[in-house]
Amino acid sequence: MLFQYASDLHLEFPKNKKLLNRKPLIAAAEILILAGDVMPFNIMDEYNDFWNYISDHFRQTYWLPGNHEYYGFDAATKHGSFCENIRSNISLINNESVIIDNRQFVFSTLWSHIGPVNQYIIQRRMNDFYQINFDGAPITPPDYNLLHEESVAFLKQILLDDFVPGNIKKETSKDSVNNNSIKKVIVTHHLPTLLNYPNKYKNDPIQEGFATELYDLIESANADCWIYGHHHHNTPTFSIGNTQMITNQLGYVQYHEHNQFKRDAVFEV
Repeated sequence: MLFQYASDLHLEFPKNKKLLNRKPLIAAAEILILAGDVMPFNIMDEYNDFWNYISDHFRQTYWLPGNHEYYGFDAATKHGSFCENIRSNISLINNESVIIDNRQFVFSTLWSHIGPVNQYIIQRRMNDFYQINFDGAPITPPDYNLLHEESVAFLKQILLDDFVPGNIKKETSKDSVNNNSIKKVIVTHHLPTLLNYPNKYKNDPIQEGFATELYDLIESANADCWIYGHHHHNTPTFSIGNTQMITNQLGYVQYHEHNQFKRDAVFEV
């Protein structure tokens, strides 16, 4: 089975929108995965042409929210488990698992964990803490960590048969399976590992706002592939255990981050 994947389209930026209007995604598979930072929720109605194009060219699209979807929005009103149709064949999905042609697709934004040492500098430097609200106030690192714990609890519940989440509320999915023989694809926006993290960002303390080291979870989950986005660097595919780590990010066109983006990136599983 082929599926197509992309992330960080950032259509809220004029140069990104102009580029994708001129050179839209090329339909190279029936299933499209959008792994976050497509556009903020609060301006979705301004992009009907984009969604109409996606609906017309793909049998089914799954859109996982990233952090930028929540800009100008209250994240406390849309987190945890949800799957909403924004077109008959386009689903906005988080902390849910679906079965497609006997393959399990697992979706979670996977907000990052921010440790106490770097909380102050991250809160000062990351735009998330100026643009996203949580329960009526600007989001804070503890809010971020709450969302991270929610994501990790969901992933462990779905992917690890022997996991017991303790006091963290379990997210449920009617489509979860325990058959280790089924093909599995995991989709997150934030990075689940610091392995092969871009060298230019490695020593920056705000990397905690982008990635959390979950190497052991990735290896134990034994998925066929893990799609991620967020840092606007198209790291070549690499492996953790039996899992292929893949990304296809457009990034900010104005900063020329789009040069390695593929409009027709596909993966077979």
